Amino acid sequence: MRIVNIIKTVIDDAANNIVAGIGEYFGNLADSYITSKNTDIWQQYGFASKPNIADGEGCAEGLLMNNGSEDVVINTRDVRYSKVLGKLDDGDVALYSGINKNSVSLITLKNTGNIMLYAPTEHDSSGTPTHAHLINMDPDGDAVTIAHQNGSYIILKKENIIIKSANGSQSITISDDGISLIGNISLTGNISVKGNMNTVGSIIGMTPPIINGTPMVVP
Repeated sequence: MRIVNIIKTVIDDAANNIVAGIGEYFGNLADSYITSKNTDIWQQYGFASKPNIADGEGCAEGLLMNNGSEDVVINTRDVRYSKVLGKLDDGDVALYSGINKNSVSLITLKNTGNIMLYAPTEHDSSGTPTHAHLINMDPDGDAVTIAHQNGSYIILKKENIIIKSANGSQSITISDDGISLIGNISLTGNISVKGNMNTVGSIIGMTPPIINGTPMVVP
């Protein structure tokens, strides 16, 4: 058993498997030399990954084992993306796909029960993410957060639900006590209201609400 460099991988349609090009790494894909191109990668059931090709930052590595008739890769790693995974505590799990040396799309499962899904959408010239989508499930804070790369978000909590716009100026808060709206509100269509309806300021751009069959005139 030995550690080998995985220069590139392809999908073998006939065998329905991912095979690796094993060889010598010399700084990038063009200069590297493939000595074996049909080495099967054995992976855990339910998981399939196709390592990135070699580039100027490095290449994936595999643990090569001979099963008597052929060589197979039974495990892989890629240290190009290790630094962007952050600090993993005991018991933590991370599932990622490398975008570049400074960025990964990522799912983390923390030993606290927290689960996070992170998807970069925009990067600066160095490849560092500047915007990203995020879903975070935090059992300690009893909250689920869904955030868009533009800054808008939804927070689901035990006591309420909060929806905010990208700049934070417009929001909706829903709780068992009622619904709070902050910002400019435009309604189109008929509105049927049961009970009392109070307004502060003016409501524009809407058909007057119908209360007990009578249109309500807003002063």
